[in-house]
Amino acid sequence: LFAHGQEDFNFELLSNVQYPEAGNDVWGFVHPDGTEYAIIGTVDNTRIYSLADPTSPVEIAVIPGNNTVWRDMKSWEDHVYVTADASPDGLLVIDMSTAPDSVNYQYLTPTIPDGVGGSSILGSCHNIYIDEFGYAYLAGCGATNGNKAIIFDLNNNRWEPELVSVLGGSNQEYAHDLMVRDNVMYSSEIYKGALV
Repeated sequence: LFAHGQEDFNFELLSNVQYPEAGNDVWGFVHPDGTEYAIIGTVDNTRIYSLADPTSPVEIAVIPGNNTVWRDMKSWEDHVYVTADASPDGLLVIDMSTAPDSVNYQYLTPTIPDGVGGSSILGSCHNIYIDEFGYAYLAGCGATNGNKAIIFDLNNNRWEPELVSVLGGSNQEYAHDLMVRDNVMYSSEIYKGALV
């Protein structure tokens, strides 16, 4: 097993990027023009690197955020969406359509119904998943009374997506992570110790 674990599987290190704060997640984004980008979550920022020349990455944007141990990001068409755990950031929306010349972004903090007759402002969320139909599922959101998932439709307006549903609510179902395939949600509910 030791010898097998040392195989390189045809990987070759092309470059190494240094930044001043600790990193916590990375996502690969391919622009419609074919250019690849690395979207890196750090404790204080979301950093975007152009990989037009993978041997020499170029940082094209640093988007500041509140300090957090975890950022998660996914993409849909020419936009990237970022959540932050233990942070009031809400949903970071990044328009990559004019990259690398410019990158536009905004933080969305809409009011979310809590499923028991109240509401709260979208703040921290541990994770995000985007399915094959263009729906974004936010999981592990701290300020929404234990909702399993907050669902946004990215199809009509990628810049300001529409809230379409909130799952969970009165059942206090906390999803730490989830994925959706063929309209079936698989939810990792850590407080139940179950995948449902």
